[in-house]
This record gives sequence, structure tokens and C-alpha cells, in this order.
Amino acid sequence: MDLRGNVKQLFRMCGHAVVVTIHERLDAMFRAIDSLSRVIQEHTNAVERENQQRKAEYANLAKSQTALLQAATHQTAILHQIADRTTVKIDGPGSRSPEAGLMEFLYSYLPVRAAIDVGAHTGEISESLLATGYEVYAFEPFPPSYEKLIECLGKRRNFYPFRMAVGSQDGETLLHLAQQIEGQDRYDPTLFNSLSAHAMEDASASRVRCRSQSPVWRVCMRPNRSRNRWDSSRSTPRAAISK
Repeated sequence: MDLRGNVKQLFRMCGHAVVVTIHERLDAMFRAIDSLSRVIQEHTNAVERENQQRKAEYANLAKSQTALLQAATHQTAILHQIADRTTVKIDGPGSRSPEAGLMEFLYSYLPVRAAIDVGAHTGEISESLLATGYEVYAFEPFPPSYEKLIECLGKRRNFYPFRMAVGSQDGETLLHLAQQIEGQDRYDPTLFNSLSAHAMEDASASRVRCRSQSPVWRVCMRPNRSRNRWDSSRSTPRAAISK
């Protein structure tokens, strides 16, 4: 064989080797790409499963929140119904007096529904307490005010009036009378009658009967356990306090 043929044969042999090498490298690269694709697909599937799981958890959480909100709304409605049935609401004289308004609010929560109105005057507060449902024990020592009190509320059920003061001891005491000031006729001066001395120079005083706080409290706050009212089988409130 001549030189030219040898060279051609050598080129053919080298070319075959180069082609084989390229194919092998391509095969290896394709295998690597396939392996990487599988890894990417597995990771994608894992992410998708995690997303689906989170969606399910969010859906369950939303359902739970909705259920809790519905339950809370239902319980609130029940509580409002209970409050409406057990709470007394009065738009009367008590709405003008913080003390009477407080007594109206507390009525549904007190174990003993009896009220003592010391210095009842003509019965504004007593009337509000009676309308709320209390048994009212009203003490007013000033005769003109007491007469108006009897005229207004004397025939009302669960109303016990007493023409006497409530003080530190039994017996008689001085009731200091407030006087009308000229040009100041906005208020009834008898509202300011007091067992304490007035600073008014022309204030007068009259002697009135007085009962100490302890027996008043003991008698008025002794309810019938079964009916939450005065036990009529015992002495009456008037007789017990007037002893």
C-alpha cells in the first residue's frame, strides 16, 4: 500500500475514534440530564404535595374559624336573651339619680331585694325603687314631707314608710331645717334638711324621733328565705322598728 493510502486509512481510523468518543460523551451528558430531570420532577412533586397539604390545612382552619365565630355569635345571642329576661330596665325617676340608677341595675343580681331609703323626702327615689321591684323601707322625719310621701306612695304594695330619722342612736335628735333663700326658688329647701347642723344663720331645728342604724338594717334586711319577702308570720316591719 502506498503512503497516500496509509494516510487515508489512518485518518479513517482516527475519525472513527473521535466519533465514538463524542457519542460516548453525549450519552453520558444525556444520562446526566435525565438524572437531573428526575430529581427536579421529584422535587416539583414534593412541593406540589406540600402545597396541597397546606391548602387542606388552610381550608380546615377557615372552617374551624367559621365554626368558632358562629358559636360565639350564638352564645352572645343567648347571653343577650338571658340579660333581657333577668335585667330590669327602668326609664323613670331613677334615671335622674345615679344612686337609684345603680340600684335598678343591681336588682337582678342581689340576693335580698329590699331597699332602705333614708331621708325619703316625698318619695322620688322610693317610687323608682318600687317600680324596679324592691321592697322599700322609707324613713322621713319631717312631717310635711312625710305627709306628701304617704299621699304619693302610702297605698303601694311592698312600701313601708316610717316617720323617723335614722342616725347613730335611738331616741330623739335635732333635725336641722333648711330655709328658702330669697331669689333661690329652684330647689325645694326641705331636700336639704339634715341631722347635721347647717351653716345657714337663720336655720331652725325641730326634735324628731330617731332609730339607730343597726336595728333598721337587721329588720329591713331579714327576708323570707322561700319568697324573698318579709315573713308575715313574725312581727311586721313597722312594729319591729317602732319598738
